[in-house]
Amino acid sequence: LPNMVKRGEKFDMVFLDPAYFTNALKGGNRNLVDYEFMTAKDFGKSMQSISKLIKDKDGHVYLMLSGAPSAQKDMLPYLEAMNAAGFKVVGEGAYKKLYQSGKPVIGPNGKEAPHERLFLFTKSGNARLTDKEKNELFFREIRPKGYKTEKAPELLRKLIEQGTFEGESVLDPF
Repeated sequence: LPNMVKRGEKFDMVFLDPAYFTNALKGGNRNLVDYEFMTAKDFGKSMQSISKLIKDKDGHVYLMLSGAPSAQKDMLPYLEAMNAAGFKVVGEGAYKKLYQSGKPVIGPNGKEAPHERLFLFTKSGNARLTDKEKNELFFREIRPKGYKTEKAPELLRKLIEQGTFEGESVLDPF
């Protein structure tokens, strides 16, 4: 990201799905402890670059974070890093993962898996959305069968259509 800043690159929208750390990811059958996590401190460093890479003050920056109740304390520093980088929350929604049958995904504890939180940020605090679209940050999509944290292509398509105009650029650094 710092090299992109040096080259003067700019983007109209950014999608952030960092490998955030939370104690809620340990144990059970998640097996995510084998993956490298991004600490909130390192995320904050990345956000300093993202702040310089967004093209204008109304450019959309979407951030996915855990919706698990046990993870919320661990998610706060990631939100604070967004504020420290000059971004303001415009809206919050959720991404609910579904099986092919349309039923909600079941978590390691045998219960319905919590949704992922989806935040929309801009530097100005204003979004390039209509009032109706501001309420459309809630998504229920079929979970892909790839890796464990993969996002549904339909979710990404909808966010790109919502956050950009035709011909604009998107950065997904994670």
